Amino acid sequence: MALYAERCRPCHDNREGNLDAAPPLAGRDFREKWGNRRDALYAKIKMSMPQDEPGVLSAAAVSDIVAALFAGHTAKADVAN
Repeated sequence: MALYAERCRPCHDNREGNLDAAPPLAGRDFREKWGNRRDALYAKIKMSMPQDEPGVLSAAAVSDIVAALFAGHTAKADVAN
């Protein structure tokens, strides 16, 4: 997903996260925190991400990112890159 690569990957490198900068966006920790909280994740991203330009992402872009995270699409894209 190009949007993930451009706006998320710089801090959430390969979805594993850089614990000094950003939490992982995949794996058990991600599922435990966000598994049943898609709306909360949407709100967090919409209001505070990307960290260098909070709120710049459109509602549609945030929806696409959240859907991709839960579907695992960005992980597949990262493997291909």
